[in-house]
Amino acid sequence: MLSPMIPVVTFATLLDSVIRHYLVIPVDHIPTVKELQSRDEDYSLVSHMLGVEQTILHKEAPQVE
Repeated sequence: MLSPMIPVVTFATLLDSVIRHYLVIPVDHIPTVKELQSRDEDYSLVSHMLGVEQTILHKEAPQVE
């Protein structure tokens, strides 16, 4: 289930090498992935971002497993 409480922004990029390429980024700035820690808050954020990506992928390319 996707949490509406974790704001993320999603947009498609224009890359010649791929058919579809989406970026899902958190609204709150995280300087680098090294800033993420083993805590519930960061796990929830990354899980939510993955869920958003999977939802978009299934909607845009349902044939992709």
